[in-house]
Amino acid sequence: MTARLRADDERAELSLDWKHAAVLEICSQTDRLTYRQTDREAGRQAGRQAYWKHAAMVIDRLCLCMFTAFTLVLTTSILFSAPHLFVL
Repeated sequence: MTARLRADDERAELSLDWKHAAVLEICSQTDRLTYRQTDREAGRQAGRQAYWKHAAMVIDRLCLCMFTAFTLVLTTSILFSAPHLFVL
């Protein structure tokens, strides 16, 4: 009877080892897929971030040009509207 129990224990142990290995493999594959998905998301987010940085830079440059033109036009119009600043 003890030999029979030992055989059952060995079979149960082999069965657990096989199941344990299968679970470890599944966990490994799941981790790998999760890493790929997060890597793709990080790449997409970096692309979006670069796009919006470029858009902000373009808008900033446009505002700078408009401010400079507005300031120059108003400055020259104020200077030329002064009655005694320039004698022509």
